[in-house]
Amino acid sequence: MHIGILAVLIVLAIRLPRLARIAWTALTGFFVIDGAEIKVTDGDSITIRGRRCRIIGHDSPEWDQPQGPAAQRALRSIISGQCIVIPTRRDLYGRMLVHVVSSSGLAAWRMVKRGHGFADAWWLIPTMLLASRRGVGMWGTPGLVRPDIWRLGTKPRRPGRTYR
Repeated sequence: MHIGILAVLIVLAIRLPRLARIAWTALTGFFVIDGAEIKVTDGDSITIRGRRCRIIGHDSPEWDQPQGPAAQRALRSIISGQCIVIPTRRDLYGRMLVHVVSSSGLAAWRMVKRGHGFADAWWLIPTMLLASRRGVGMWGTPGLVRPDIWRLGTKPRRPGRTYR
């Protein structure tokens, strides 16, 4: 789909009244939601109407890491208004993997640009390198530990399971 058409559809979806939003959801699979209905768990995980979701594209510090609360606040500010949620598939933990688009842009891109996430997607790597070079967000914090390494050190290991 042409990027211009997608941009127009996103703007229309944010502006449409409630009944038209229901029709939009049925036709496209996307749904428009108010940011107040989204509970931010940490910098890359949200809960929408009781469903656990993970935002695709970045890996933010866990809530118990030193940079975690700042990442959680940053995501909360990014998705504070109307958002379009684009579900894709489920991960190994049963969470729905989603893209979230707000009035300020794609949430994953904004988080990486502000220095609150590591790029999980190839198209976010240049943005992550710029943020690290500028020293914004978590990149200005000494002793930075990647979230995947942090999880290995804080979660109990089960016997017979392979860890990377």
